[in-house]
Amino acid sequence: MKKIIAALFIGIAINNIALADTRIIIETGDSKTDIWLNEKYARTSFIENNSDKNSPDENNPDENDPDENGSELPPGDVIKNFSSGKNYMIIDKKKILLDMSSPPMFFEEMTSDTPKKKSSQKINFTYKNRGSGETIAGLKTTKYEVSAQGRKCFDIWLTKDRIYGQAMKKLGYFSDSEDDDDGSESICEQANADDNEKYGFPVKIIATDAEQDMLVVEFKTNVKAPRKYLSFPAGYKIMTMTEMIQDAMARQLPE
Repeated sequence: MKKIIAALFIGIAINNIALADTRIIIETGDSKTDIWLNEKYARTSFIENNSDKNSPDENNPDENDPDENGSELPPGDVIKNFSSGKNYMIIDKKKILLDMSSPPMFFEEMTSDTPKKKSSQKINFTYKNRGSGETIAGLKTTKYEVSAQGRKCFDIWLTKDRIYGQAMKKLGYFSDSEDDDDGSESICEQANADDNEKYGFPVKIIATDAEQDMLVVEFKTNVKAPRKYLSFPAGYKIMTMTEMIQDAMARQLPE
């Protein structure tokens, strides 16, 4: 589902139950998201499926730099501070923490006069229980067929594992946002966490076109993250997106 990557940057607050270091690897199409999180931080790496990188490399932070390999993936890991609710992109090559929590100043000016999209009518989704599903990444699942307005949307494997659910809610991974709705979504793409949370949390999704939209390939908790991985890197300069753009423009001006 097209919001899978974008939703990583939303995040929501949950209860105060402490979450031990946890790792989740999710495959979506031709890429993977490798997520480490605990009670204070979450850090996400974006990896192409043809990449042989399968774990954080403290000694080679530039390994996945798109400037070097032409990748369309984000130019760095994203770290979220759950306390402040802010997301930062870690750009190791320039030793910069890019604050992604607010849009560039010019973007706000461009959109200030844009009329707000009216809330669309809520669509009711039907979840048909198809029985016990496979065990995926150590998680027991139940398979459901999800339909809307008489049309089958996708098959989904849900788990009621408490720790997995806690991690997904903390990430806000399947939360929805009206601000992200640009009116281009199909009916089936409008399903969100409110519709399926009472049944469990998604571990695998296969759309009606038989393409695999999402699969959890690894889930481990009570595992120790790499040293200093779930913390802000020392000595990095924090910049807003506006400052980053202004800096890039200044570099292009003739002296």
